[in-house]
Amino acid sequence: MPSTLQILKWGQLNASGWNREGAEGLAPLLNEVQNILKQNETYQNQKYDSTTGDFPSFDTTDGVYEYDMESDIWRVSEVLLSSPIPNDLNLQLNPEYGIETNITNIIEKKEYNGKEYIRFPFVRTLDKTYDNPAKVQFKVNPTTTSGSFLVRSYLVPRPQITSSRIQLSIPEKYHMTVVLPSLMLLVEAFQTNNWTEAIEIIEKKYKPLMMKEMNEGEQGECSGTRRREF
Repeated sequence: MPSTLQILKWGQLNASGWNREGAEGLAPLLNEVQNILKQNETYQNQKYDSTTGDFPSFDTTDGVYEYDMESDIWRVSEVLLSSPIPNDLNLQLNPEYGIETNITNIIEKKEYNGKEYIRFPFVRTLDKTYDNPAKVQFKVNPTTTSGSFLVRSYLVPRPQITSSRIQLSIPEKYHMTVVLPSLMLLVEAFQTNNWTEAIEIIEKKYKPLMMKEMNEGEQGECSGTRRREF
């Protein structure tokens, strides 16, 4: 099966004047292809703590409302609590903590990988950008906790392709059918400045194939959500 170097060699055959690496090389474009295809909300792209097998946790400090996530997290889709609610969570949802008394507070119980969690609703999240990590911003004082808050999050594609010696993290069966055609679309977009069409084709034609692949296998996830009054 083709390696990263072979993909770049084949790309050069159809991209006259392009180098394999460097600022104007094919390797940076191949890295963009990998990012477009793999930076998605799929089961196999979720992050887990290798020491616990659970979602990653983070500590909070009384009076601090914003928290940076680890550098390999692209997006936080949910902030969760283990069920039952951890004992060190002293948060009280009342006007003292900025919650209006006329708001009906709901607990959403969810099940992932056979374990029950409670979704914590009083947060907003920001995706990772080039200069800034993904963030969790609380709408209420989270108080001081240790490992009570968990994040259901998604990974930045790793490793990033910075040279032809680094292998893609995309299954080999998609190298010729998805990766190479997507690479050539970006090369053509550079030459014709037709970025909109190129990205649209990759997003609508090739990315769904990758997302289907990354949702395969036994995920242990429950599709239902149970609710009850807080």
